[in-house]
Amino acid sequence: MDWHAVGVIAGWVLPAIAGGIVTWLFERRPKLMAWFPASAAVTLTQVTGAQSPPVVHTHTVIIRNRGRKAATNVRVGHNILPAFSVYPPSLNYTTVKLKGSEEQIVFPVLPPRMQVQINYVYFPPLTYNQIHAGISSDEGPASAQDVVINPRPHLPAFLVAWTLWAVGLVGVLYAIYKGGAMLVAGH
Repeated sequence: MDWHAVGVIAGWVLPAIAGGIVTWLFERRPKLMAWFPASAAVTLTQVTGAQSPPVVHTHTVIIRNRGRKAATNVRVGHNILPAFSVYPPSLNYTTVKLKGSEEQIVFPVLPPRMQVQINYVYFPPLTYNQIHAGISSDEGPASAQDVVINPRPHLPAFLVAWTLWAVGLVGVLYAIYKGGAMLVAGH
């Protein structure tokens, strides 16, 4: 084994890995994500004397702080605020009336790695896309996710995947290094 080549490759790879680890450990800021996992129109049973059965609309928004620091004053804006519930119910929040029919649900603090679920119930012709007016905190806006977040893989699978990736990277860099050395030497 060419230990000089291993040292050169390690000199490229290890600082990058160490920099990523240091950034991950010391970067303490909130990272808000928001997504809408469900919306539905539920037709209730026919009411005596009504022309058609009543319909109820519902949807859910989940806001998660993926960061390593608490998010402050998380504001969920609404053009119209219908009936809603918050889970977990122990999370402190207030509602703030703005101009016209606009209102905000304000969470003074959303701790790190915590998520809040807000469930709404309302009647037609109102639909979910007419309700929301943005989600933000003192640290910045929430990033809107188009998909439902999947759970993380188990730690052993994660470590095996990263190990295989690192070994493959070192192998490719070694091949490039050796190929370049052979070209320079004229082999």
